[in-house]
Amino acid sequence: MGISGQFCQYNKSIGLPERRIILFSQFDDGTFTHHRRIEATIIPHETTASTEDVIIVGAGVGGLTLALGLLRNGQSVQIFESAATLEEVGAGISVPPNALKLLWRLGLKEKLATLVCLPEQGEIRVGETGEVIATSKFGDALVKRYGAPYAQMHRADLQLALVEAVLAIDPDCLNLNSTVESCENTPNGASAVVRGQGAVRNVTGRALVACDGIRSAIRQQLFAADEPRFTRHVAWRCIIPREKVPAEFWSPKSLISIGHRRQLAVYPISNGEALNCVAIDGDTDWRQESWSQLGDVNELQALFSHFDERCRAILAAVPASGCYKWAIYDRDPLDSWCEGNIALLGDAAHPMTPYLGQGAAIAIEDAFVLARALSYADSVSEAFDDYQSQRIERANWTLLESRAAGQRFQEPDAESSRFDNDQAMQMDRMFSYEPE
Repeated sequence: MGISGQFCQYNKSIGLPERRIILFSQFDDGTFTHHRRIEATIIPHETTASTEDVIIVGAGVGGLTLALGLLRNGQSVQIFESAATLEEVGAGISVPPNALKLLWRLGLKEKLATLVCLPEQGEIRVGETGEVIATSKFGDALVKRYGAPYAQMHRADLQLALVEAVLAIDPDCLNLNSTVESCENTPNGASAVVRGQGAVRNVTGRALVACDGIRSAIRQQLFAADEPRFTRHVAWRCIIPREKVPAEFWSPKSLISIGHRRQLAVYPISNGEALNCVAIDGDTDWRQESWSQLGDVNELQALFSHFDERCRAILAAVPASGCYKWAIYDRDPLDSWCEGNIALLGDAAHPMTPYLGQGAAIAIEDAFVLARALSYADSVSEAFDDYQSQRIERANWTLLESRAAGQRFQEPDAESSRFDNDQAMQMDRMFSYEPE
């Protein structure tokens, strides 16, 4: 995949019966927007999930990982996703060792090796001067200590790898343009009302798992009617083609610059073809929560005008059409994620801020544990008990620690002492995780 000419288009199709999945990357006027779409053309059919199916609501990283784990264990699933396309705009993602090991165990090691970047080191720097105030050794040091490296990649690449793996086992389990409007427990499982593909239908299964994100309708219906908590932090997400970044400022490291309630994180993705950039303003009242809201590049550059030359040069390379602004929210922890035969997973259960780089990783852990429990427990009730006993304490701790890390990163001054004793990433506690 490369960049040439005024406009080119890269797509990858998976030929499947009655279905076409496309990864779409757009290059417009020499600008690498990295706008990727997974598209499905589906011949309308009446989906009547078997009573033995696990109904999965949401086709994000958590839902797809759960589906893959169940399918590999011989279980049947139906995934219902409200979006007509699976789309990621300008988003990199960290896949730390605790998550990467589990994806390997789900058969994705060879595939992911072609998609990830492996930073050799993480650094925290003073935004104004570039002084390094904390370092974390990655690469082989993490492999020796935790069994896998620290990886970073485009989120759409991970999502596509999961989609391919899921549909290779069951080409008919993914239902796009299918919104679960309500659900309820039944004597033998759970049922859901699904609207989409020109019909409203009732589907049933032995269990239902909500993987539908921070604004989960199922969480609101069955678990808690609270609203997401606005953090007063706003992120700009951008992807910059490598050739647009001055050579002297390109680095294989994962770098974070901080100061005056500002944070700029940059790291290579897409096999080093691009630089992922996340810039955070830690004190604002702008509240729009959307991954597709374009931001003003001039506003972004002005916010970081007091940062060092490297940071300013990187932000100067951000394409005007590829800068997205996103208000950061989380929720307070829940004591229970399961109600009868219905459970929450990932951001539906524990939406967290991005400051530990563990949001997707914790969802992958949830999915791995729950897939195994539903595959081998004698009942859904036993499986859910096992799931909660293994996951709630760890996920809720990570949620709260991510919140605390955000405060450390967003303090007015860049003090190295705030990152002593592994306070930047909590590596020992996070990376050493192994499911019971």
